[in-house]
Amino acid sequence: CNEFSLTGVADVFTLHPDGMPSSTDSHPDENETGWIGENTGLRQRKNAPKASGEEKKSAWTEEVPALNTEEERLRTSDPIDLFGGLAPPALRTAQAEARKALTAYVEAANLAAEIIRITNEDKIPKE
Repeated sequence: CNEFSLTGVADVFTLHPDGMPSSTDSHPDENETGWIGENTGLRQRKNAPKASGEEKKSAWTEEVPALNTEEERLRTSDPIDLFGGLAPPALRTAQAEARKALTAYVEAANLAAEIIRITNEDKIPKE
């Protein structure tokens, strides 16, 4: 946690490249490729044994979780898709480099805030 205080009251903050994480955005069983477990999008073959009581589902359909808000849709969309998949390679490279730079900037800002917190701890007299 990073702290910065002007009035003696500690304000705790941490910078994240994708905004502040919230408990509703993630699931404990989630990885980078999406939900794991029952919702992997894999289908069973014809001769595969089925678990008892399992309801029959179509092998060709996959449920995709709908984005609830416009903000979530915008956060997950790629601006290069506005070019219809025909974006110049230089634009894709520039976007990737900008993401790397933003991540490095956020890490540097978090480290600077941590340094400030540690130096302020040394200045505060312990009672």
